[in-house]
Order: sequence, then C-alpha cells, then structure tokens
Amino acid sequence: MKPDDETEFRPTTTSIHSDPVPLINAPRVVEALRDAGYLDTASAISELVDNALEADATRISIEISKTEGGLRIEVSDNGLGMASDEVRRALQYGGSSRFGSRKGVGRFGMGLPTSSFSQARRVEVESWQEKPQSHVMSSLDLQSIIEGEFGNIGLPYVFLPASELEPPYTKSGTIIRWIDCDRLDFKRVSTIESKLLQQLGRRFRKAIASGKEILINGVRTPVIDPLFLCEAALCSGAERYGNDLVYQVKPRVSVPGDPETGKVVVRFSELPVDKWRKLPAERKRQIGISSGAGVSILRAGREIDFGWYFLGSKRRENYDDWWRCEIDFEPLLDEEFGISHTKQGIRPTQYLRNILTPDVEKTARALTQRAREAHSKTCYDDEGRLDDLLRRKTRFLPPVKRRDSPLETDKTSLRKSPCDMMTILPCKLDHTDLYEMEPSGTSISVKINSEHPFYASVYEKAIEQQSKGSEDLKFAVDLIFASLARCEASASREDQAALERLKSNLSDVMATLLT
Repeated sequence: MKPDDETEFRPTTTSIHSDPVPLINAPRVVEALRDAGYLDTASAISELVDNALEADATRISIEISKTEGGLRIEVSDNGLGMASDEVRRALQYGGSSRFGSRKGVGRFGMGLPTSSFSQARRVEVESWQEKPQSHVMSSLDLQSIIEGEFGNIGLPYVFLPASELEPPYTKSGTIIRWIDCDRLDFKRVSTIESKLLQQLGRRFRKAIASGKEILINGVRTPVIDPLFLCEAALCSGAERYGNDLVYQVKPRVSVPGDPETGKVVVRFSELPVDKWRKLPAERKRQIGISSGAGVSILRAGREIDFGWYFLGSKRRENYDDWWRCEIDFEPLLDEEFGISHTKQGIRPTQYLRNILTPDVEKTARALTQRAREAHSKTCYDDEGRLDDLLRRKTRFLPPVKRRDSPLETDKTSLRKSPCDMMTILPCKLDHTDLYEMEPSGTSISVKINSEHPFYASVYEKAIEQQSKGSEDLKFAVDLIFASLARCEASASREDQAALERLKSNLSDVMATLLT
C-alpha cells in the first residue's frame, strides 16, 4: 500500500441531469446583443448600407418617419435582391453567405439582426428578384424572442412575382424596415436626418463620389471629404502632399485561397493656410478644419474609424488641423487592423504599427512644421490692426532714426521717419538674442528668434490661438515687440549700444527662466 502522501485520487463523474443544456440561451443572448457595441444610429444604419452596396445597389433610400407606434426607419435599395433562403440567412445571427470572406465589406453575418435590434424592437425584410421570379418577406420580433415564442426563422411569406410589382419597386431590390425604434440617438426626425447626412456622407464618400446615390428622406447625401481633396465634396481645396505610400503587407493569419499580401494605401493632404486661416471660427468648425486632426481609416473604401493612429510619439498640436491623412486597406488585413464585427474601430497589431508608423510619423512631423511655417508667414494681421494703431499713434511717439551707412557720422546719417508700419516675423537667427530689428523707410522689420525658448513657450502658443480665431493674445505680444523695436529704433547711437547690452541680458535671463 502507498504512503498517504502518494495515494492516487481518481475523481469519478456522475451525470446529475440527463437532459442536455443548450449552449446558448437564445432569448437572453439576443436581448444582450442589443448592446453589442454600435456607437450610434448612423453606425447601425451603415451596416444596411454596406449590405446594399455589396448587392450592387446604385441607389439607397433611407426614410425616417413618426407613426402611431413610434419612430420607424425604412432602408430600400435597387440591388440584386434575395431569394427565400437568402432572406432567412440574412436574419440569422452568423447566417451570411459571405461569412469569413475577405473580398468585400461583408464578412461576419451579424450585421442585419444585430444592428436592427440595437435600434428597434422589430425588423422586417422584404426582397424581390426579376430572375428568377421571387418576392418574399420575413421578420424578427424582439418581444416574441424574449418570451420564447419565436426560436426559429420560419419560411418567408411569398408575394406577387417581381414582374407584377408597381413603382416605386425596381426590377430587383430589398427593403429593411425597423419598426418601434426605441433606441435611436434622437427623437426628432429632422435631427436624425441631419446627423445621418453628415455621418454617412463621410463614411461612404468614396462610393457616393463614384456615382452611388444615398438619399435620406429624399435629400441626397453629400460627399464629405476630411482630406478636402475630392472636387465633388461639399468643401475642397487642399493639395495632395507627396505621392501615395503603398505597402504590400503579408497577413499573419492566412486563409487558403487568399492572396499572399494585402494592400495598404496611405495618402496625405495639406490644407491652404493662406486662404483658410482667416475664416471665422464657426465656419472652420462647420467644414471640419477645427479639431479635425487625425488619421481616417478606411476598409475597402469605407471609413470605419478616425483617430490618432500610427503617429508614434508625435504629440497632437493645433497645427495638425492643417493636414490630413487617410489609410485605406484591403479586408484581407482585418486581423492586423483588429476589426470587430461592427466595423466601428481598429486595434492595430504591433506588427502592423512597426510597418506603418515610421513613414506616417515622419510625414506628419514634416506637415506640422510646414503648417507652423505657413502660419508664421501669414500670422501678421491682414487687416493691419497693428499698422492702424501705429498710424494713429505715431505723432505721439519719438521719431525713428535711420542710418543709411554704418560709415557715416552721427550728424550726417540720422534721418527722422514717421515709421507707421511694422513687420513681425519669426525666423531662425544666428545669435541667441530674443529678437532683432531693422528700420527701413517708414517701416520696422522685427525678427523673433524661433530658437529662443520664448518662441515655443509663448509666441508659438499665441500663433496657435490666432489660428483658432482668437487674435487678442497674438496682438498683445506683437505690441510688446513693436514697443521694444520702436524704442530701440528711436534711440541715439550711444543709447543703442546700451540697449543692445540690455537686450542681450534680457534674452539670457528669459531663456534661463523658461528652460
């Protein structure tokens, strides 16, 4: 007999219940899936638009209405339509005929039932085809499922042949009806309509620009291009920066029959600072300039996310509002981009970040610097706010003394000038002083040292505030430099030497305190 500490214990299995327990409690799972991650009504409707485009639809109509039973949404298309068995699969969780496919926008087979119940308590599907002749309808009712009365998808109802349908029915197509919509973002039809026009116009901008038509209560959805490159968009005028960056990425998860690599295209655009900087702050917000910094992520031409992706250690700055980036990838790379079944966001793998981040970050930094320089060149108030002040006050100020040549004597070289113009421009100087000034005719040129700590700590932030529509801080700082430059320009030769020493000491002390 073995010692106690070496005794073998062999557990025995005993069947307590003879009846099998279902793997899934369907009523509870369906109810729980109502909160399966759709961020808003537009995201849920986007699933239906995806399905319509996958069915070769060229016209998609979304009708939002208020009935006695509550809000109702109907999405109709002129696509290929579905036969009876296809309608049943479309209403089944995971029942897509394209499950696992990486060749189009559909893949998981969860979109129709999950998106529908995330917004409504009943969904109806009506579809018809010309060849072969068919016209069928089926539905799912959330309350019936919860009460356990409706565990299976029955055979669809059969209606008149498609050839006998009257307008507005097309030769083939599908209608999805959401009835008793209890989870829409807004209660007013007009608000839902305006939000959808904006969100769908951006998400499906490529499809709309190629000729597809999406109508919302009869209003054509516009093209909204965050890169401001598409001429068909509501607002355009940016310029493409450099050539597209094209990558052939080998997915780490491969499926037999799929290509060995998937394509990723990265595109940058540069917004016209000189033309758009002076737009009112509200207008900048309306067209998407303000707070528009980031990278637009597209899957097969459809936007699925927007954020601070593949930018490495680059911090976000106000200047980043003045450039855009777009990354479009093939569905073959879904696993590398970390796509969920709702297609609302990405979680890129480290493998993918290592491929894209170096080039994207480098280009983004270059564009930010270009935006900074463009603002520096145009940051002076175009309406002459400072010049106007100088013109009104110049008769109360000491006259500027200008020397035509450093070889001339003090008596012969000094000339008085009203000096009612001021040019202030940040630039890199070959010394450590905060600024330098030079009188010329009736104007004074002031160059602020962009290498001095004051520039990054104070002046650059003033420029950023100006780019957002607030001019006061920038004007106040410019006024200080205008005063310093005016005092220096009006001083005698002896006083100027002392002022130069004072400026040098001031620059050093300020640099020490700001570092």
